Amino acid sequence: MNPWTNPDLLPLPAAVALANGFTERAASTEQHALYAALIHAAAPQPGQRWLDLGCCVGTLTHQLAALVGAQGSVVGVDISAAMISLAHGRQQHPALRFIQADATHLPPDLAPFDGVTAMRLLLHVPDPLAVLQAARQAVKPGGRLVVLEWDWGTLALDHPNRTMTRRILDWRCDYLHGDNWMGRKLAGLSAASGWDVLEIQAHVTIARQEPSGLINSLRHAADAAHQAGVVSPIEYTDWLAELDAGLANRRFFASMNDYLVVAEAGATS
Repeated sequence: MNPWTNPDLLPLPAAVALANGFTERAASTEQHALYAALIHAAAPQPGQRWLDLGCCVGTLTHQLAALVGAQGSVVGVDISAAMISLAHGRQQHPALRFIQADATHLPPDLAPFDGVTAMRLLLHVPDPLAVLQAARQAVKPGGRLVVLEWDWGTLALDHPNRTMTRRILDWRCDYLHGDNWMGRKLAGLSAASGWDVLEIQAHVTIARQEPSGLINSLRHAADAAHQAGVVSPIEYTDWLAELDAGLANRRFFASMNDYLVVAEAGATS
């Protein structure tokens, strides 16, 4: 089960732990760069109304609210009541509002918005096209869509055991936590859902040393592959030892692409 599809299906302590892990990653230098890229592309203006889909605990939502100001408004939507409750707990800006809703069935009284954002949401939902279509219906003519998704298939890792690295990373990409090729699908899905795609950006995260969210993700991938029986205990231990050796001798390198799409709603649906 992908816990991010709906954290409310988890026991509450597990959902809170998921949220805490998200908050910790959001504070990393790597994530700050991605948030900054999305905010720059969205370019929210004072007085505008924005919708943040899959808002989780509201990290991006708060950044949008600070830019639209008290005369504007930002609505954060998440399918999880637990995440919305945590977002409410840190709500401070007068422009903010958080609601629990399915991103494919948005309350009609929310619209219209000047723009919609979503960051690493679509890989976790059963029907990303329906989410993008619902977002298209929620904006004014000329409204913006700014979405960012990772692509695990672009992950490059310098590791001496190529065979084991391919096995772990390919299994992680294909079988764990959603559609991890969503980054490369993003432009096509946006166009198919009625948006006019204006710009596609590639943002490369590079990791050379810890602390690093990308290195943590590699360790988690190895853990999950081991637990699933994809690699043996010895293969798992040796692969991590070689990863650690690369970090210790300063030869470590890993990178992965996130793709950001900026699109616009035309005058007709």
